Amino acid sequence: MRQSVGQRRLLNTLTLAGLCYSLMCTASVFGQGLVWSLPEDGSWIRYEGDYRQVVYRPKSNLGDLTLAWRRHLEIRSVGTENAEWNGANVACRWLEFEVITGVAEGEIKAGPGGHQIYKVLVPESEITGQSRDANQIPVEYLSVVKGYHQIDDAPFREIASGVFQPYPTVSLLRNFKDLSAAGTTSLSVTLGNYQASEYAGELVSEDTDSRSTNKTQVWSSQEVPFGLVKWTVQIDREEKDASDVRDNFKAHSQIRVTMEAHETGTGAQSKIFNP
Repeated sequence: MRQSVGQRRLLNTLTLAGLCYSLMCTASVFGQGLVWSLPEDGSWIRYEGDYRQVVYRPKSNLGDLTLAWRRHLEIRSVGTENAEWNGANVACRWLEFEVITGVAEGEIKAGPGGHQIYKVLVPESEITGQSRDANQIPVEYLSVVKGYHQIDDAPFREIASGVFQPYPTVSLLRNFKDLSAAGTTSLSVTLGNYQASEYAGELVSEDTDSRSTNKTQVWSSQEVPFGLVKWTVQIDREEKDASDVRDNFKAHSQIRVTMEAHETGTGAQSKIFNP
């Protein structure tokens, strides 16, 4: 299937909007959501899944607009070093996140902005898999000592914010202060079968003319590198006129993403550069 002009434009819009959002915001541990534990350096894992968006058009003779892409996400541990952080010399880990989103034609054909790599140096003590610290204070963000970002074949640029925020360019996992535990379940994915802990979260954001509901399920296991086996995210957006009452919100669009572990290995090498 050839990627249409409309699909390319929409993908570019989503990518640019997500990039602006990620530069402005911070996240909690579950906000970054992808790294629950640190494996041996050199470990890597690749996730694959579907990214689907429906725009509801009740007044259109053509019906709803449905767009679908494939997404690959690879997480790599690509080096260790000690670095100064919060006035101390601490053990840190270089983590690399490579995401490709596009139309599947044998292999994914990414449009402009559809291939991104983030490389961040993270204090190892920051990776706890918990949303609160030992004093039950919410962990508001995942700090990075330094980091770099590359879009397509453009030169890398430095991440100056001091935090790594994958939402929404790398992942649609949101900033959940707490995820409700649903117990342990036997889960089968492409990578294998696992006893995984299941969690669920919901976040509603609303202003005068729009409302967005993010519903997320995640399955984690210490048997896989970085601790995440599978996740699903559904985002429902509603709209109304700013002067209307809240009961007048109408469904506008839905985004649904399903990602699961496909392959893992050792000997990971950085793809962006050697800082």
